[in-house]
Amino acid sequence: MPEPTLRSALTGLLSQIQDGKEVRAYLDRFGAADRTGFAVIKVGGAVLAEELETLAASLSLLHTVGLVPIVVHGAGPQLDAALAEAGADAGKKDGLRVTTPDVLRVVDKVARRVGADVAAAVRAHGGAASPMPPGIVEARLLDTDVYGLVGEPERIDLDLITETAASGAIPIIGCVGATASGQLVNVNADAVARALCKAVRPMKIVFVTGVGGLLDSEGSVISSINLDAELETLVERGVVHSGMRLKLEEIGKLLDPLPASSSVSITSPKGLVRELFTHGGQGTLVRRGERVATLTEKSDLDMDRLAGLVETAFSRRLKPGSLEALDLRRAYVSDDYRAAALTASFGEAAYLDKFVIDKSARGAGLSHVLWRMLREDEPLLYWRSRADNPFNAFYMERASGLVRADPWVVFWAGPAPFATLDAVVAEIASRPASFEDGGE
Repeated sequence: MPEPTLRSALTGLLSQIQDGKEVRAYLDRFGAADRTGFAVIKVGGAVLAEELETLAASLSLLHTVGLVPIVVHGAGPQLDAALAEAGADAGKKDGLRVTTPDVLRVVDKVARRVGADVAAAVRAHGGAASPMPPGIVEARLLDTDVYGLVGEPERIDLDLITETAASGAIPIIGCVGATASGQLVNVNADAVARALCKAVRPMKIVFVTGVGGLLDSEGSVISSINLDAELETLVERGVVHSGMRLKLEEIGKLLDPLPASSSVSITSPKGLVRELFTHGGQGTLVRRGERVATLTEKSDLDMDRLAGLVETAFSRRLKPGSLEALDLRRAYVSDDYRAAALTASFGEAAYLDKFVIDKSARGAGLSHVLWRMLREDEPLLYWRSRADNPFNAFYMERASGLVRADPWVVFWAGPAPFATLDAVVAEIASRPASFEDGGE
């Protein structure tokens, strides 16, 4: 399909998701990747058992517009059933399936069948896909006395993957590898995905699960997790535990050797396209990220870097001395001064004077980190924004209420005192502007 037709097709298919500018931005970005550099998509066996058609439709959409991800799949439920039927299950140790020769024969058979099923489903939806042979994953045996024939991936043979992707077919990689001597071994699909990402350094890494993301204690999808800034706190609060903690630790290992800009998205088969092609996505975005410090003294802030961040992000000039004049309550600042939030005292509440994310950090999850820290510290928070500020959609999702006070929109989060709200709004709307052109 010619390039203009590809772009037209993708624009049409995604127009229902977001505006044209967002679609074009992702088209330009993904169009710059080589055939193996677009995305690695890891799919659990449970998804393939329950939502194969939905996944295949999403993968076929990508193929239709000339984008070729590399798919790594597990086969947990399928193996459980097949091993039980064969009476060959040897159990698990340390989360790994103990693999005797009898177990390995079943693993190899099931992995081949599942890979073939994925490829056939993609083809049925109009795409093209091809299962890869076990030999492309070169692995070393772990401990045969403990785990049997279980391997750890050491190298990915990219030649066949590259040739398959260059032909336009989606490479499908299963959970069987081979040692340098040719011995087949059972390999964990997450470990295969980690080795593959290290080898190809894809623009996008996606884990597809039935739940469609990581859930908080109330069962809601966590939109973003910054591992460096939040993981320890989330574990302490009990939000992240057991299997979720193990999954995040595995993702951390995957991200360690990759550029700081890399991320892992966890989404559902239905949300896959939205996760790939929209800023907001649909699932959980996990980044290695950067730490965010909470400061209460202006002397601890690098005011020049802070001013540079604010002016660059807003494309406006601050009034001289406006930051220095702020009666600082708390400042939340990322290590590299790519994100910051500044609050001042407002009676017994807090006023959010600045909430700023550098353009290079947008989509990195820092806005969610800052907001979570703000709300943990401030039961009642007020702020204002220009009515035409494109960031207002973010604010509206998180505000408890708002009042329009032209040219401002005054927001609050928390239990605002409605008896005095008119006076509060008037006071906030009349605060001096920070920028020379009158903007906030």
